[in-house]
Amino acid sequence: MVKRDVEKNRTVGRGVVMGIFLLSMAFMGCASIIPMDEAAIAKYKLASNTDLFKGYQYYASRDTIFTNVDENTNIGQTSGQARMLTTRDIEVWELLSSTEGEVVEVQETGEKFLLGVSFDPSSDDLMWFAFDFDDGVFYLDYIDKEKGEIEYAGKRYTVSYEEATGVMSKAKRLITSKKSKEEYNQYPVFLLFAENVKVKETEKRRTFGGRKL
Repeated sequence: MVKRDVEKNRTVGRGVVMGIFLLSMAFMGCASIIPMDEAAIAKYKLASNTDLFKGYQYYASRDTIFTNVDENTNIGQTSGQARMLTTRDIEVWELLSSTEGEVVEVQETGEKFLLGVSFDPSSDDLMWFAFDFDDGVFYLDYIDKEKGEIEYAGKRYTVSYEEATGVMSKAKRLITSKKSKEEYNQYPVFLLFAENVKVKETEKRRTFGGRKL
């Protein structure tokens, strides 16, 4: 928004001052998706009021695949032959970096500081991210890091980092922009959040008109 006021022919004593007065105000904003890290925590004073973590829009730093395999084997005998039947149910969740998330719960348990994030509007199930005091970001909270397993919705899921290729994921990718950066792909998935920084700038310019005797 720019406002301009022009003042002309102002008389001061015996002199005439020809003045041009310019008042401009500009709002310069920059929306960005950045890591929820220790710098952001300090900047927005979140450590003193952890409920404030719930007020931001979150995203994953990269596409992540969660796979649960439920396998059951039945053995027996049929017509003199040993019989073995294995049923395997595979459930796959795909999380795109453009998927919006909301922090619903904040927990401090022992040495862990956790954010419970919901990425599914039709479910109350939360995906937990734990603050890493060395790297200063919130990584997925693994229940078995060696196996790459987390717990979600009461089940164990194996985590893998690959591009989501499901039909719904492809459709979502067409209508939403990617929120992550290529450099994030060298790390396990961590939390990003939306930040909109605005700068209000006011500028005044005047021209001296001179003063004659």
